[in-house]
Amino acid sequence: MPPGRTAFVVGLGQSFAYVVGSAIGFAVLRHQHGPLGLRSTGLLYLKLAVPSAATAALLALVVNALAPDLGEVRGVLALVQGGLVLAAVGTVELAVVWGVARLLGVREVSVLLDPVTRRLQRLRRG
Repeated sequence: MPPGRTAFVVGLGQSFAYVVGSAIGFAVLRHQHGPLGLRSTGLLYLKLAVPSAATAALLALVVNALAPDLGEVRGVLALVQGGLVLAAVGTVELAVVWGVARLLGVREVSVLLDPVTRRLQRLRRG
């Protein structure tokens, strides 16, 4: 395996382990306590997964197009570059996921975003 892909494969393996561990945990909980009533939560996560994956794929293409040599440099410069890219990409990803969640009516996201949207509306008017 190429050294550049090692972190990706390790991350993929850890993600798979978390999913399997969660599935086993929920199976045990359901067996011990009966139905947990999480179907609506699972459906919401599935609805959020599609725009999240699409946004992540588009952002990966944009980053690769704008900075094809990202990750080639080592040291402090690489840390700063990676941090800046992560901050920018993470902000866009978070905005998309929160926007979709709000459109889907996720109460917790609306509670979080309502003060911000009220301030933005006041700024636009005034």
